[in-house]
Amino acid sequence: RGVEEIFEVAAHHQDVMFLMVGGLKEDVTWRKEQAEELELKNVCFTGFAPHALIPKYQKSADMLLMPYGAKLNTRDIFSPLKLFEYMAAGAPIIASQFPILKEILGERALWLEPSNVEDFIGSVEDVKTGNYDTNIVENNLQAVLRYSWRNRAKAILAKFK
Repeated sequence: RGVEEIFEVAAHHQDVMFLMVGGLKEDVTWRKEQAEELELKNVCFTGFAPHALIPKYQKSADMLLMPYGAKLNTRDIFSPLKLFEYMAAGAPIIASQFPILKEILGERALWLEPSNVEDFIGSVEDVKTGNYDTNIVENNLQAVLRYSWRNRAKAILAKFK
């Protein structure tokens, strides 16, 4: 999801390396072919990666992207687990402005209108130049603790008392 938008932003920000982690082999092959056709030399694909490696990739990133398109049919109900991993990674998050993401992140992200590539290009530029509220990273590190499995289980169990 959001790969087309990432490709457009990568074409504009050729000095930024875009790393795509994960994906089924056939999808990765197809996306690599697309990137080659677009002559994107700054987009790399890892293919499937063991989950134990994912935090290392995320921790090494300068920014983490969640650019879901406007046509995402589950936009009001989906729950991307990677959101919580992103919050714990310690990098700015650039995300599409969907209700569930806003509910969790509040003002702790650089927000995009879904499918708005100009917003996305601007947000990447803001992170590159440090032109954003750097407190969002620290605030995410603190906020993610309330979403631990233990805390979520306590909240669920409290509803049955």
